[in-house]
Amino acid sequence: MVGPNYIKRINQARILNLLRVQGKMSRAEIARQLTLTRSTVSLLTADLMKSGVIIDCKHFSSVQTTGRPSVGMQLNPKGGYFIGVEIGVERIRVIALNLMVEILSKISTPLKTKDPAAVEDQVVALIRKVQGNTLRGHPRLLGVGITVPGMLNRRNIVEYASMLGWRNVDLRPNIEEKLGIPVCIENDANAAALAEFYFGGTNVDENLFYLLLDVGVGGGMIIDGKIYTGSFGTAGEIGHLRLPLSLDFDGEFQTKSFEDCVGKGALLKLYKQSGGHREDFFELYKQLEMGDAAALRAVSQWGKMLSMGILTIIDIVNPSHIVLGGPLAKLFPFAQKSFSLLLPMDPFPGARSVQFIQSRFNEDACVMGAAAIVYESLFRVDQPN
Repeated sequence: MVGPNYIKRINQARILNLLRVQGKMSRAEIARQLTLTRSTVSLLTADLMKSGVIIDCKHFSSVQTTGRPSVGMQLNPKGGYFIGVEIGVERIRVIALNLMVEILSKISTPLKTKDPAAVEDQVVALIRKVQGNTLRGHPRLLGVGITVPGMLNRRNIVEYASMLGWRNVDLRPNIEEKLGIPVCIENDANAAALAEFYFGGTNVDENLFYLLLDVGVGGGMIIDGKIYTGSFGTAGEIGHLRLPLSLDFDGEFQTKSFEDCVGKGALLKLYKQSGGHREDFFELYKQLEMGDAAALRAVSQWGKMLSMGILTIIDIVNPSHIVLGGPLAKLFPFAQKSFSLLLPMDPFPGARSVQFIQSRFNEDACVMGAAAIVYESLFRVDQPN
């Protein structure tokens, strides 16, 4: 049964969300927008101020109908700190944010080894470095979020991370015990989708699909403002979608995974087949900017393969926005012609209505998402069991 404390937490989360989106507001404005009484808002905000999550504004321009200046409030930048960790295929990134999503510290270092125990030690050492240099043991450090490029089950155990060579790896208990603070684990693309929802500004709504384009390819879904993980925790794994490449005379399909068609390795292979001579993606990108014919041909073909997978996403998920993230997302402007040719062929209206956005976070999308996992806990109240 839902009790008064649960209703109170819901309304406090609604107030925090409103301040997160709107910035500074008076209690009267909050009451009006949330259809609560002023006395209720005063009680709720008093508790939030006591906990240090919100503060009064010194300078606030809103004026009440009586002509007296209203007392405004806003999120307290010092009201909470969050650490995000991205365990990547090649690097570990760590970031620290405050409640106003200001970046306080950022570290990027090569992944020393893919051995799970050694990775745990490296992660703990980097978090302690951020704690010591930036947060200095601040009591309002609310937790650590960690992302992994792999499939997690509902208990947040990494069941399979092919590019790390991991199976059934449970990171959380050891890291949590060593740090003494709450730790959350999430798939990298899911977390990046969450970062777009909370930190991406007003360009996205509550239903989006985040497509992570890197060495591997991943996907994360936000439905009604929440990460959707499916029944077993692996929803959105678009990289494993099988694309038919040809059909032989015996009726047998030749297929490849979406990841094998549009991941970084596939792109570089297309570039070589088109006559390119660069081994590195960033060198390829430089050639693309210079109008190199081989690079343009490769990206055009890559765009066609990408469109095939995206059409499937649109038809199944029906998102309002598809956010392209990861290093390869910067190719989108060069591949738009391929999209404009293939997307209109889809008979469903969603293919013509969906909006494509390039992630504002670039290579920081997953580590920002890792911090967003913890950040979200202030603004959402889970349903009681």
